[in-house]
Amino acid sequence: MYSAWATKQRSKILFGLVSIGFVIFAAYITIGMYRPPSCFDRKLNQDEIGVDCGGGCSLMCASQVKPLNTVWSRAIQATPTLWSALAYVENPNPTGKVDAARYRFTLYNRNNEIIAEKENSIFITQGGIVPVFEGRIELLNQVPYRTEFEWIEPLVWTQMRALYILSVEEQELSNSSTQPELTASLVNKEPFPLTDVEVVAIVFDVNNNAVGISKTYVDLISARGKSPITFSWTSPFTAPAERWQLIVRVPTQDN
Repeated sequence: MYSAWATKQRSKILFGLVSIGFVIFAAYITIGMYRPPSCFDRKLNQDEIGVDCGGGCSLMCASQVKPLNTVWSRAIQATPTLWSALAYVENPNPTGKVDAARYRFTLYNRNNEIIAEKENSIFITQGGIVPVFEGRIELLNQVPYRTEFEWIEPLVWTQMRALYILSVEEQELSNSSTQPELTASLVNKEPFPLTDVEVVAIVFDVNNNAVGISKTYVDLISARGKSPITFSWTSPFTAPAERWQLIVRVPTQDN
């Protein structure tokens, strides 16, 4: 009788230990496999609008993005053998940016034959005008009659949280009838330095046609600092300059 009672007690103890062990093991597996919600878990959670996009995620959903609008694209002669091309693109997304957007310029002659193709990439800042500039297109004894511009890869849009404040001051165009020169000053309004600042210059005639285009870079503008910029052309514009536009673009800064 004692033996039967002891066996029963041992069974109860063993069952209890097994149960405890199972609970511990289950908790270990649960905790080990648990992953907190994130923007990379391929699930619709948190405050996301779509799977891993929108809300607090940097990636924007397709439903949040409006298409870019290419207003015009044009090739303009820079030297007897070199041309520059520019696409004047509107970005209607006030908080949307693209870190690397692949594009292609295609230049045609009067016979609709391709005389040059250029592919490259550009960053797209949020909102406003995106001037896509491609320089040093060599054309020997060829004149472009038509310039086409296109994006050649899907654009990956992310939300740009920061908006950097730069102003363009002291603008002046001189020597427009001989060797035009456009000068200005970039003023950094931020309390930290800005790097890799890009500035595109577009000169228009009285009919609002671009007659001069150029691009320059400023490696560093100190906090609350100023930097002079200069654009120059080796020959007069094909029509008198009526106005100009300087478009400043600042990539995402690591501040």
